[in-house]
Amino acid sequence: MAGGVGEAKAPDAEVVAIVNDLKASILEKAQASGYNGLLDKCEVAEVKTQVVAGMNFFVKLLVSDSEAMHVRIYKALPHTKKPPEVT
Repeated sequence: MAGGVGEAKAPDAEVVAIVNDLKASILEKAQASGYNGLLDKCEVAEVKTQVVAGMNFFVKLLVSDSEAMHVRIYKALPHTKKPPEVT
């Protein structure tokens, strides 16, 4: 459904690659929001998607053996030629 958030699913190669490319931005955004840890581990556990003017990825990211964080990544439509960003 356009605009609705899909069900949680296992990550595909595209999502894993986007998260790997954005690790520094994810950590920076998390620390700006009060997170005081590091990304000892950066494993995508699951992802939900939402079609907007592009795609939102709602990612559950395992950052240690006992912690997870939720990250929203926006990927603009291809014609914009903009890279994905942590929002």
